[in-house]
Amino acid sequence: MYILAEVRIMNKGAFMRAQVNQYAFLISKWRSVVIFVLMAVFPVSHIYAGPGVDILEATYAFSSFALNSSSVAVSSITVTNNGDVAEIFYIRAATNTIGSPWTVSADSVNGFNELVLQGVFHPAQPGHDQFGAEDVINETGQAGQTTGEGGRYTVDDTQTGVNVPAGESRGLWLRFTLPLGTSTTDQQLVKVTVAAQ
Repeated sequence: MYILAEVRIMNKGAFMRAQVNQYAFLISKWRSVVIFVLMAVFPVSHIYAGPGVDILEATYAFSSFALNSSSVAVSSITVTNNGDVAEIFYIRAATNTIGSPWTVSADSVNGFNELVLQGVFHPAQPGHDQFGAEDVINETGQAGQTTGEGGRYTVDDTQTGVNVPAGESRGLWLRFTLPLGTSTTDQQLVKVTVAAQ
């Protein structure tokens, strides 16, 4: 059984909007500068027998940054195993706008209309250099790993998405690398899904 929680990122004209479940960021676009700011927080829980995942948010903000540059979130997304068994967290991302020219890179290289999204579970904010190619969140649902298994979605095993005990939480840190350029100012939606198995 998979239980899902989602992060959504949207772009509309001069403004972009992002939602974490029902949490919203405002992304203001002025020339090549993009600003991410959390606007509202609405925790959403799914409770089932067996696997379960809950995302609870605090203030979440990105500093201003330009196209073809990266920013690491200043706070993490709290992902909790609210099921009654140990879980493995799977993460995936995809554009979710019909006819969108934007894509989520399958690797760690951005391009025109192609963004890179990376994530790691860690107790404190990681530096840019602590996100590796193995941490790319793409359209394929990928399971968290320990460093011995390849290190996907972990910095140093202090937190992983592997065998997360019932009731425990992990801090998911995101690193966005914006496209080299964009051909649209239309609304864009990128959905990030966290699944528990």
